[in-house]
Amino acid sequence: LADLGILEELLFKGSYETSDKKEVTFAVDGRVQGLGEYTRYAPAIDLTAWPYGDFDHVALETAAGKSVDHGFRFAGDTLVIFKVRCFHVDMEGPECDSVAPGDIVYRLLRKKE
Repeated sequence: LADLGILEELLFKGSYETSDKKEVTFAVDGRVQGLGEYTRYAPAIDLTAWPYGDFDHVALETAAGKSVDHGFRFAGDTLVIFKVRCFHVDMEGPECDSVAPGDIVYRLLRKKE
């Protein structure tokens, strides 16, 4: 399926503020500014809830192209991005088939526009 940018538009797009008052901006085209080494993001909603946990995922990518899977949740105007903990690796491949939320990496408050 083609990425239509729906999640970027409806959920992420806009400016946020970190707990130490730094600005983070998510663009509709998948660019992100203000998240340290990360320059791109790609959210994915897990409609099956298995095996990828009871949370949604967002890939954060560096300028060098290294992509790291994170979990995310919205609570009102706050976007929480957290590490994904792997409990079990599939024996047939290198993929994790049992995950849980890990440590919070970013807690971002959406700025009023």
